[in-house]
Amino acid sequence: MKKQRLASADRRESILAAATHAFAAEGFGGARTQQIARAAGVSEALLFRHFPSKAALYEAVHARLIELQDANFEVMTLPAPTTEGLVRMLWSTFRACVYARPSAQAAAGQRLMLLSLAGDGEHARLFHRRAFRLGLRALEQALAAAREAGDLTGEPISARNAFAFIGHVGTLIAAAQLPGRSVVPYAPPKERLLREAVRFCGRGLGLSEAALARHAPR
Repeated sequence: MKKQRLASADRRESILAAATHAFAAEGFGGARTQQIARAAGVSEALLFRHFPSKAALYEAVHARLIELQDANFEVMTLPAPTTEGLVRMLWSTFRACVYARPSAQAAAGQRLMLLSLAGDGEHARLFHRRAFRLGLRALEQALAAAREAGDLTGEPISARNAFAFIGHVGTLIAAAQLPGRSVVPYAPPKERLLREAVRFCGRGLGLSEAALARHAPR
């Protein structure tokens, strides 16, 4: 009985993995359950025993990708609502993007996001709505603390837009590497790209050169 339950769980995982790649490559409308079943090594009838419809399968894939989003947010989490915490977050975020070696699931998740942006946008909308809910408040507090400390100058940028801008830069750096090597001819080496991405966004937020230098990793 135990072996049967494990086999059933394995089949469900195989279906989810195949569906993630199919939705990433073809979108919701283009993906076919028959092709997903074949890629998973099961019959289409068995696929529908695990997931009653293609929509239910898509929802399950989305739920799995939320787990990946949580892992990404562990990298982006502010260690403290301070100037130092803000600078450290920029370094950890862009380090993960510049040196990204995405797993099969992570790569499929990024492709699914890009397809969503080119399509109805629903997956991307849900992803960003959740991201703002998880991270915006901490960034607001860090920006306020940095300004109070005199480390943030110039006309204030809304925390909401700042949060989005950091995500846009990091996401596109990582997405450019999906084919295996970057399709964008960034100036080498990667350490320079990392350093300049941090400086680009840090200065864009209004952080002073002194603050960025003071809290840069040694």
